[in-house]
Parts: sequence; structure tokens; C-alpha cells
Amino acid sequence: IECRIHVGRLYDRQQVLRKYLHLGSMPGWTTQPLGPPPPPNPNWKRQPARPTRCRMVLEEKNRLRLNYGIRDLKIKQYMRRCLTRGEREPWDKMVQIMESRADSILFRTGIARDMAQAAYMVNSGHVQVKYPEGHPARIDWPDWFRICWSSYELCKGMQFRVYLDEEDPSKSEPFQKLCRENMPKVGNVKIPSHIDFDKERMAGTYIQPCRRSEFPINFDQDRLFENFTGRGWPMIKSIRRPHNRWWPGTNKKIKQLSGRRVRKYYITKSPENLMNMQRGIGLNATGRLRPPCLWGRKKPAHYSYLDMQKAV
Repeated sequence: IECRIHVGRLYDRQQVLRKYLHLGSMPGWTTQPLGPPPPPNPNWKRQPARPTRCRMVLEEKNRLRLNYGIRDLKIKQYMRRCLTRGEREPWDKMVQIMESRADSILFRTGIARDMAQAAYMVNSGHVQVKYPEGHPARIDWPDWFRICWSSYELCKGMQFRVYLDEEDPSKSEPFQKLCRENMPKVGNVKIPSHIDFDKERMAGTYIQPCRRSEFPINFDQDRLFENFTGRGWPMIKSIRRPHNRWWPGTNKKIKQLSGRRVRKYYITKSPENLMNMQRGIGLNATGRLRPPCLWGRKKPAHYSYLDMQKAV
């Protein structure tokens, strides 16, 4: 038996809003206004502690995660995909991936009032998608097909609509009726430029990734980036950027030495290390690891770099 519970059902929405109120709004979490705070406890006289750096970093990540209604493991998977070679702004790319999700599309178009309802609609089969012309997956999926997982990511030019059975419209009438009744309750929603949506047909097209100026939530990119690539705390499992290196002009990866003892006695054959070995830079001048070429002298006897300089 598989039981899928949305993140929005696991926490008290008023408590979450009050906790992250100082960081900004959370439009995808709930549409309910923030109610009055509970009465203070007269027996509690201790002053609140000043927030630490670890706490501020965690709050920034959790606020972004709860706004889109995803779990901690999912946002780490998105950030690991964004930390690729040559990506200058991985945090913006991560938000663009979350904006291309099917539940986020329903929320931004006004079909659902929040992310929790949007995820419920997608998981219940309320949405159909269709691949654009020329897409490789168009061969296997040429027509409209229903999706039943809210984390489905739409590609450029992909069409979406509320479930409509063209052969027997009576089958899709409950889905159409639910969405049409829900849209007036949500109200007028400003549809971003990366989505082309028709309210009458309840269908649209995902044109391109969302621009940073149209993100529904503001976040501190320094704190967010530190959470995933920082040193890491006991409660934060940071994602390490892969420090892979390639030989110049080739696709051959430089092999890294693993193990504490191996790295201590052996040197990685990188271009800089090979050049430094020829110049005699970085050799252990003292201690038991001092090489025989430095016994009784400061530079190796056959120091090719100094010989070349003398020759010049």
C-alpha cells in the first residue's frame, strides 16, 4: 500500500506562516491570512535567543521548500542537478525547475488555490499534457496523455490542459466542473509570461523557463547557496560540488587519489603538479618525508628549471 501525503498536510499552516513571516510571504503555502498570535505564556520569561547562522540558513531553505510543497530530499536532488559544470547561477535554475512542475503550473494559472490543492489535482489525473512537434518522445506519445505525479516537469513548448475526453465527454465532466468552480474562488491571478493560458478552454502552453523577475517568492541566494555547498552542520547535509578535472584539450578525466594514506605519500598527476615537480616546488624540505634529492642541499642536483634559466 502506497500512501502519499503532501507536505502541506504535515504542518500547521498558521504556525509556518508566523515562523517565516520575517523572511517574506509564501503564496504557494496557503491563501489564508495570518491570524492573531496566541496569548503569551506568563510563566515563560526567557528572552528569545539570537538566531545563529545555521538557523538562518535552514529557515531560508525550508521556506522555499514549503512554498513549493516538496520534501527535503527532492530539493537536494534539484540542487544536485543544478551544480553542473559551467552553471553560473544554480539557485535560479533550481527555482526554474520547480516552476516547470505540473503542480506549480496549475497554481500559477489560477486553477488551484495553493500548491497542496494543485498536487492533489495532478495526482488525481486532472491534467493532460502533449509533447511539442519534433520532440523525441512524440514518437511514443503522439496525443494527449494524463499524468498522475505532481513532480512531472514540462519542457519547452509542451501543452497542458484539464482532462478532457474527446470521445466521451461525460467521463471528464467532473474534472472540468471542479476546475471551473474553483477558478472564481481563486480570483484574478496574474499569469507569468512563460505560460500561455486560455481560461475558457483551461488549456495552455509552457513557453520557456520562468524569469527571475517573475519568481513568486524572494529568497536570499547567499544563504540558500551556503546551505547546499557550505561546510555543513550536524543538521545540514550540504551537497558537495564535484571537483572533477580534465586533461587540457581532451575529455579524459584526471584520476583523483582516494584515501588519507594514499594522498599523503603519492601526488596526483595534474598539469600543475607535474610542472612543480620539474621546478622543485612543493618538496618537503624537512622531516622524514624529505626526498633524497634534498639531502645536503636546498634544490635538487639536476634541477632542469634552473639549468634552463642559466642557459638563457
